[in-house]
Amino acid sequence: MKTKMTIKEAALFLGVYPGTLYRYVQDGSVPHYRVGRRIFFSQETLSDWINRQEGM
Repeated sequence: MKTKMTIKEAALFLGVYPGTLYRYVQDGSVPHYRVGRRIFFSQETLSDWINRQEGM
């Protein structure tokens, strides 16, 4: 199972547009990490983040 996702893959996983996900990254509301200037997401971390959002 692939755990590292690009912004496009993560947007598809979350069901949002890439531009929306970029805004989430800018305001720090979605967990991500950077390698240089590139932005990546962990599928497990995003799944946990979704579960926490549902509990709010």
